[in-house]
Amino acid sequence: METEYRSITRTQVDRIKPPRSGLLFVRDIDQPGFGVKVTISGTKSFFVESRIRGKNRTRRKVIGRYPTEAGEGIRENAIVTAKSKALVYLSHFQQGSDPIGDGKVIADDDHNPTLQRIFDDYVSTKTLKPNTVDDYNKVLKWGLSDWLNVHIIEIDRDDVLRRHQTLGKRSHAQSNYALRLLRALFNFAIERYRDARGRPVITDNPVILLSRVKAWHRIPRRRTVIKRHELPAWIKAVRALEGERGSTAASVVRDYLQFLLFTGMRRTEAATLRRKDIDLKDRTFVAPETKNWSDHALPMSEPVREILARRLNEPGQWVFPNVAISGPIEDVRHWTLKVQDASGVTFTLHDLRRTFTTVAESLDLSGYTLKRLLNHKINDSDVTSGYIVSDVERLRSPMDRVASRLQEMFIEEPSGS
Repeated sequence: METEYRSITRTQVDRIKPPRSGLLFVRDIDQPGFGVKVTISGTKSFFVESRIRGKNRTRRKVIGRYPTEAGEGIRENAIVTAKSKALVYLSHFQQGSDPIGDGKVIADDDHNPTLQRIFDDYVSTKTLKPNTVDDYNKVLKWGLSDWLNVHIIEIDRDDVLRRHQTLGKRSHAQSNYALRLLRALFNFAIERYRDARGRPVITDNPVILLSRVKAWHRIPRRRTVIKRHELPAWIKAVRALEGERGSTAASVVRDYLQFLLFTGMRRTEAATLRRKDIDLKDRTFVAPETKNWSDHALPMSEPVREILARRLNEPGQWVFPNVAISGPIEDVRHWTLKVQDASGVTFTLHDLRRTFTTVAESLDLSGYTLKRLLNHKINDSDVTSGYIVSDVERLRSPMDRVASRLQEMFIEEPSGS
């Protein structure tokens, strides 16, 4: 949020350039409490602001728009009218009364907090996983950091559309993510915050414009997997990581990557497994508090049992520890790049889950079994699913079949076959 001070005349207002980001407030040096707010889209609006005498509260209200496309006389008259309005409001403020009960309120208090305040309240109110909060913080910093100290009512539809387009030049996916988070914060603010008379401070969510004008970026769903002919080179490169002398991290990543492929688990859920979640005697393990907010119990295939037995021979509470700092394994890009260079196979961690799914589907496993293995949410309205109890033992045979098929695919096919 930028601030300038100058005389509010037609000539001076015409010369004001839009800010590169956020909002620009141009305050009148001749009439304190009066000014022009400018958005990045070039919209210019008059505002009045002042502290109410006897109260530790600052009030600000938009009192009209500057008609940038109109003739000189109309623009001049708009300024005169706005200044007259501002004088009326300022007079009330000086007398200790608050005349901004019937309009949109911009105040430095709970009646209309900043975007940062709304985000903090949102996070403290909702039941969110730590990783989700981290993701939200990252996307705010990436795309909305200059709006965090802006009052939410000052963000209009033009601002939203322009920001979405600007961010889209850097990343379509992240642009959509940032604006969807902003949409959620607006919806939260509409329900949460009230003016002095108990009415909603805002009633409109400007992000809805992106849906109405079909402006959301189209993001093709990733469907990449490690192909049949790529698996032999990939597994060879992964298993070669243990050959790096003195590198405990290499052996952790080696086991972690294979574990993801043989279980189809989400990377974070696998990374946060603890020793107490593993039962080698029963040949089962449990991923607690997964994406679906439920424990996910799975049987061990023989390759998974070997991996976990090896990991449990190491000290510490985490099955796949971060050897640099205390905690579970996190960033493995250094190692995945090594595997890519050695194998010639480009992949992401989620590709391992998709590869597991593809192999499982090729074995004609039932849809319910596949959903249980992957911990996909089953629709509550699906009556049939309510009669099927897929316990861990019923998943053991399907898990073994997937593991066996993967191991067969690790063997390089003869050329020409």
